[in-house]
Amino acid sequence: MGNTCNCLDKTDKANERDMATCCATETPQSIEYKINGMNMIEEVREIYTTYLKGHNDSIKEVRIINKILDPISISSLSLIIPELTNLSEILLKSNDLHLESIEKIFSNIKQQQGLKKLWIVENNLEDQGVEFLANVLPEFSEIEYLHLDNNRISRSGCDYVKDIVGSLTKLKGLSLRHNNISKRGLTKVAKALREHKSLEYFYVEAENVTEENIARIRELLPNVLVDDN
Repeated sequence: MGNTCNCLDKTDKANERDMATCCATETPQSIEYKINGMNMIEEVREIYTTYLKGHNDSIKEVRIINKILDPISISSLSLIIPELTNLSEILLKSNDLHLESIEKIFSNIKQQQGLKKLWIVENNLEDQGVEFLANVLPEFSEIEYLHLDNNRISRSGCDYVKDIVGSLTKLKGLSLRHNNISKRGLTKVAKALREHKSLEYFYVEAENVTEENIARIRELLPNVLVDDN
């Protein structure tokens, strides 16, 4: 393997020289960049170039919005995210993620104790994806804001959400909008949220939840913004 990443833009000579130097030392991340850098989506490629240039400390968020995460980008993310020790926010929106994708991305994440915001919205987690998160998120005790909107979560998934809530003692905000959650499921989650004295909001919009149900949740969480819009 040569020292120069063959995925670089040949017209950008200065950047090419920088990246050639960065990739001279072969690590799993530099090898991944050499092999797949050209095929990574822009957001993932930018994370890699910043990391490989030695600016790991400056990477505080991963935000990928309205971009399909193909197998290459998912694999590349799973390899780089564990190295981002200052990461405080992950926002994945409309990426066509499902259980297998989430397992791949999050299965090796153990270093991000500073992660405070996790938004996985408008994807396809379903109940099994939430079950997986319930098993891994206790590792991230600093999470304050969790959004799982529009992920086809049902009443069964609420049991796993309840488990997640119980493990995140610093939780300040939870959003479950646009899921297939029953009134009983939302009530279970609301009862678990009562233990969180710093809770600021609980967003719960669902087609099958009535004003009466929302009123009950507000009774359970009288000092919390409960928004069903």
